[in-house]
Amino acid sequence: MKMTNNNYQEAISYMEKADSIAVFMHINPDPDCIGSALALSLFLKKKGKKVSVFTPDTKTNSMVPEKVKFLPHIDMLNKCDKKEFDLSVAVDLGETGRIGDLALPTFYKGEKSLVIDHHETYSDFADVTVREEFASSAAQIIYKIMCAYDKTCIDKDIATLLYAGLVTDCGNFSYESTSQETFFVASELLGYGIDFSDITRRLTKDVDYNVYRLKTKVLSEAHFFADNRLVVIVFRQKDFLDTGTKEKDTDGVINEAQNVTSVQLAISIAEVGTDRFKISFRSKGNVSARACAEAFGGGGHQNASGCRISGKFEEVFNKLVSVGKSKL
Repeated sequence: MKMTNNNYQEAISYMEKADSIAVFMHINPDPDCIGSALALSLFLKKKGKKVSVFTPDTKTNSMVPEKVKFLPHIDMLNKCDKKEFDLSVAVDLGETGRIGDLALPTFYKGEKSLVIDHHETYSDFADVTVREEFASSAAQIIYKIMCAYDKTCIDKDIATLLYAGLVTDCGNFSYESTSQETFFVASELLGYGIDFSDITRRLTKDVDYNVYRLKTKVLSEAHFFADNRLVVIVFRQKDFLDTGTKEKDTDGVINEAQNVTSVQLAISIAEVGTDRFKISFRSKGNVSARACAEAFGGGGHQNASGCRISGKFEEVFNKLVSVGKSKL
């Protein structure tokens, strides 16, 4: 397992010197973000630190997908408050905009700051950044940091949380970011006796009845362009109301659309408010999802990126289709 990042020891030094630490997640946290943040928090608690985990929203439950609520210590997630900390740690995000307007002021209340991330789109906003853009997940990086810091503190719960983050962010070992190291880390985590089959099923297979209704409706109305190489799926507010679902329930549906053999680029448009939309891009091979997102001020990975757009639906839809076609 490679430990080539020169910032590992500096990051460990920051954590070792800090007595109180705040761990921050990104907006709309996914299993990698949640699992990594909780795992790191538990690890630091075992090192004798006072740790708080902040969600970027006042209503914690509204930010946490139902499918992750079985994970150990999920109740550690807190609301942001005005406490000050020795160290602020941002997990699975590379830009301040991903922390959220509510959490950002609290992040900067830390005397020192640290970022642990694997996204290609980033900005230097912390004292120390540990960034490995070729890592499958933040969980993969955090596991290596833990091993370099004090591997004896890793236990079954921590391993469970890290595996949850890793297996989802590497697409159950199917994404191009999956490497030999990814499999090695997964193998190491299995050594702690985790129920990897249950974790994988709950996070990548199981689907709530209402979410299933939402998914089938949206997929049945998918829009195809450019000889079926581009697909666009749309979640309107009415779809959420009709099926008893929420914005967070859109996660993963885009992957179903992308599975169509001819599709090289999939775009998901989720209406999250009046003239406000959450956009996700998924691509195959050399088609750049990141380039699509960057055209609208977003970012992410080569084959998985996202952004937020404001405007009238028809205009947003047409702009996305135009950009999508241009990137094929």
